[in-house]
Order: sequence, then structure tokens, then C-alpha cells
Amino acid sequence: MLKWLSQTSHLPKSSFSPTSLCFWSWSKPPPSNFSLVTPAPDPSQPNTGEIIRLIPPHIPRPAYAKSGKPDPRQIPSKPVNWSPLEIIKIRESCVLAKKILKEIGAFVQPGITTQEIDDFARELIIIHNAFPSPLNFNGFPKSISTSVNNIAAHGIPDSRPLESGDILSVDVTVYLDGFHGDCSDTFHVGEVDNYAKSLVGVTRECLEKGIEACGPGKWIRGIGHAIHRHARKNNCTVVPIFLGHGIGEFVHGPPDIYHCL
Repeated sequence: MLKWLSQTSHLPKSSFSPTSLCFWSWSKPPPSNFSLVTPAPDPSQPNTGEIIRLIPPHIPRPAYAKSGKPDPRQIPSKPVNWSPLEIIKIRESCVLAKKILKEIGAFVQPGITTQEIDDFARELIIIHNAFPSPLNFNGFPKSISTSVNNIAAHGIPDSRPLESGDILSVDVTVYLDGFHGDCSDTFHVGEVDNYAKSLVGVTRECLEKGIEACGPGKWIRGIGHAIHRHARKNNCTVVPIFLGHGIGEFVHGPPDIYHCL
């Protein structure tokens, strides 16, 4: 999760002050052409329970799908060494999530709403006999998360039409055959400015640096070191309140993967 050194995570321009909690380190915000977004909920949309009831009953769903509360007893206290069969199932879930994310990227264009993207993603997930993992996870009301411009992560799809110049981060997680698969990417909406192009490009480079730092016998903290160094080298910084995480039979679990030194 990267931001320009001088860009806030979520604050409107009226909130800039020396005492504001923000992620820019210069004395004033940088020039930018994107729109600062605020929530635009649509009261006509069905509630979470109604959406879940529309999902065919033959599709397996995680235990929290009904209650909205993950069972903490299912979260291990330390990283899990998965069996070869379990790794295959996790990989299959991740491959499906990546496939759907790619379809979403082709669907994104100015004028459509993130709610329409959420509906599109849920249909794709259901077609493949999977369940959208975010739906009712700790009460989350949608099937994917969509974060536009100044929203750092976990944005809730709503009725705001996307505009040319926006950048859109989409997080897709699916529950397939008892295991979750998770991935995300950031897309240009129409024509974006050079700040957006650089931010998205550096973020993808940081992902590659983090992957290169992985391997048997390597320190987990080396992932964050590699990401942080490349971000700072390119005049960006990480958002330290967000972490990478383990995944499998649970959505979020150990190990925690910091993106900073």
C-alpha cells in the first residue's frame, strides 16, 4: 500500500493542517487532478442478508457468512505449514481470484459505479461455484472492496460513477472448496495524470521486490525492507497501518507481513 510522500490517505483538502493525521510529509499537498471521494451509499441496494440468500445454496460458504463474526478459535496463533494438497487448494482459490480481478480490470471505465463492479464480480464468483469472502466478514456489506483515489484500502462499493483520471484499487477474495484466495490490483480509469501513473507503477514494482525477497530460509521482515526501500527510492512511502497476511482456511491470519522497515 503506497502513497506519494505528500499525499494524504483520506482527508479532504479542508482538513490539511500541521496537526492533521495524514501520510504526506511536505508542508502542503502536491498538485493533483483526481477527485477526492466521499461515501455515496445507495439505499435501494439489498442488505447483506438478502444478497447472501440470493447465492445458490449448493455453493459452500465460510462459517461467518451468516453471523458476520469470524470464529477467533479458527485463527491459528502462529503461521501454518500447509500440506501439499492444501497448497493446491489455496493455489486454485488464488488463481480464480486473479482471473476475476483480470475480468474486473477490463470492465473498469469512466461512468460505471463501483456498485456495478461489485455486482459484476459477485456474478463471476458465483458462476465458478465460489463465495465472495468479504461478504459479511465482520459485517462488510459487499463482495469486493473498491478504493478510489484518496481511499487507502477496503473501500465499500457505492453509487459514485468513476471519472476519467481516477485510480481504482480492487481487492478480490474468494472462498473455493474450503480455502480462501486473495489478490488485488490498481487500475487507471480513462486518462490519468503522471502522478497516478507513477504511483501505480511503483506499487507494482514494490510487489515484485517483495516477491523476490521471499524464499526458504529468508527472513519475513526482508519483504517489508525490500518494499520500503524501493518506495522511498521512488519518492513514495508505505501506509504503515496496513499489513500483508497469511491466508488459507481463514481470510486473515499469521504471519503479519509489514511493508515498512
